[in-house]
Amino acid sequence: FVLGFIIAFVFKPVIRTLTYKLKLPNKLAALIVVGLFYLILLTITIFLGIEIFLYLEEFFRDIPQLYNNVLVPWLSDALINLEELASQIDPMLVEQVRIYSQQILESLGNLITSISVGSVSYITSFATKVPLFLVGFLLTVISSFFIAMDYQLIINFLLDQISPSKRSLIIDAQLFLVSTLHKYAKSYLMIMSITFVELTIGFSILGIESAIVVAFLIAIFDILPVAGTGGVMIPWTIFTFLEGDTRLGLGLLVVYLVV
Repeated sequence: FVLGFIIAFVFKPVIRTLTYKLKLPNKLAALIVVGLFYLILLTITIFLGIEIFLYLEEFFRDIPQLYNNVLVPWLSDALINLEELASQIDPMLVEQVRIYSQQILESLGNLITSISVGSVSYITSFATKVPLFLVGFLLTVISSFFIAMDYQLIINFLLDQISPSKRSLIIDAQLFLVSTLHKYAKSYLMIMSITFVELTIGFSILGIESAIVVAFLIAIFDILPVAGTGGVMIPWTIFTFLEGDTRLGLGLLVVYLVV
């Protein structure tokens, strides 16, 4: 019901515009706007959500292979260099360094395996929660339709329960909050859209599989505080260079600099 109210509140200006400009009944305008919203949401969920789900499952399943093919050779070379350095300083240190190196590799291997298995199990178990999610989603859809059609009646009823002095305070706070959130949402949506388009074009040129899905995930990650695009692109570029794929590494670096 809370989500239904939020959806009705968000689309209130659009419903009001349709009501006044097209002379539609308020309930019909609410029905059209909310219906279109759920149609678009359902389309995005089907075409993009399934791709993201499958991509994440495959990614976490491939983590051990990535670790064995990329990270282990790099760590082994680094540890061999460390052993050579230790032998030059004190030959007695070599055995200790070798023991610690083996322990580090084993611990990292166990950690990577547990992360991969745990993540795949979590993603797979999410499918079992779909029926419960659908029930909640259905209630949200129904409540948002009814609340949107009788939005002003509901708001008037709620305001009648509040004293006049507090009522004006709540209305002022609501106007300020909506204005601020609208500016933030507009800004973040613009940034995310630009990042998504740039990444999609760049990844498509580089021939990266599921370019749209990867670009979408990174664009979402980009709006998180502190993290940004570099939180994904920089480690990805480094691992690509370590893997020996210089062309892809340079391409990712160029894409990141453009973004």
